[in-house]
Amino acid sequence: MASPGQIKVLTFNTWGLPLASKDDKLRLRMQADYFRQSGKTLDIVLLQEVWTDEYVTLLKDAAAESGLVHATTFDGGVLGAGLLVLSRFPFTDVAFRPYTVRGEPGALQGEAMAGKGIGYARVQLPYGGRCTTLHLFNTHTHANWVHSVTPDAQLSDVKVPTDTFAPYRTANILEAVSFMKPIVVAAAAAGELVLAGGDWNVPADNLEAALILELLPGLRDAWQLAGHGALDPAGNTCGDPSNVYTGSIIGGYVPERIDFLWTNSSRVLECETVLKIMPGTSLNYSGEY
Repeated sequence: MASPGQIKVLTFNTWGLPLASKDDKLRLRMQADYFRQSGKTLDIVLLQEVWTDEYVTLLKDAAAESGLVHATTFDGGVLGAGLLVLSRFPFTDVAFRPYTVRGEPGALQGEAMAGKGIGYARVQLPYGGRCTTLHLFNTHTHANWVHSVTPDAQLSDVKVPTDTFAPYRTANILEAVSFMKPIVVAAAAAGELVLAGGDWNVPADNLEAALILELLPGLRDAWQLAGHGALDPAGNTCGDPSNVYTGSIIGGYVPERIDFLWTNSSRVLECETVLKIMPGTSLNYSGEY
């Protein structure tokens, strides 16, 4: 647990889909061990791709042993939303906005069957003798298997995605922004904290990330606030050559940072990639860090 007045947050894609994910039984057990042991240092955990009730229960129970006793999931689609929020502090409200544009019906990737969307939880932080409101968002947008881009004609530092699924992913992000905006604006007016994490499936220099910053100007990238460069390879959460699962997923991916934590805070003490190699093995905790 962080010091009073500070919070420590983890966002992580568990890659917990039986049959489609590799070594999922072993990896999810090891993830549970991580939360059982290291969860004591965490205050908030935002998880994606927790696709089964078995894995939800496994991770919730393990986290609760470390004091992360509050948990919520969000329903949606045939497979559910795959989102799990764990917290050391109680929720005072939860909500979910399912994405209406989910993917190509009948496509082998199955995105249209998943109930992806953006989850929201309001949390009370008992710091400084008073309760401070924290607004949490957790999401997982449409996957990006190809990562093809082209330079923007007007913005030299922005790349436009050209993969087949870009329209679905961009639609997801616009829906997320629409859902988040009134809460983010009200939080700013009240001096309350906002954290929006998850697997956004977009790198920092893509148009989709630029849309988030343009349409929600109060939010900033925690990785950069901690002093890292936007494209610092130390922050790559997907497609890293050191990950044994890179190349085993559709498309193989390229090394990029596609998992973000956006915040309206002006101060982030530290931000790093974690949950890499599982102890006693040569395997990774997930296909993403």
